[in-house]
Amino acid sequence: MLIMAYLFLVLAFIINGTASILLKLDASGEHQAVAGGGPGIFSYRFLFFGIAAFAVNVIFYWLSLKTIPLSVAYPVMVAGSFIIVNGFAAVLFHENISFVQIIGY
Repeated sequence: MLIMAYLFLVLAFIINGTASILLKLDASGEHQAVAGGGPGIFSYRFLFFGIAAFAVNVIFYWLSLKTIPLSVAYPVMVAGSFIIVNGFAAVLFHENISFVQIIGY
């Protein structure tokens, strides 16, 4: 059961990072170039997918917390999300990641 709990935790931080990236895509307008944003409510599809991803993340995180202590799960969740988000921020959004940020991870 412990292996499943860690699998749930890994899924949670992958989905959490993905949700943040989707929100940034929508907020920055990058979705227009990436997916040709459509009219009306469909132009916010990355926002809605991001919100849905956060909801799924909560479910997997909750499942992991049934077995893994919070003092272990939360740091893994945050660090894993940092790595995913900053990797995509550098590649997709051309953001500069500072040495101080890397040391912080």
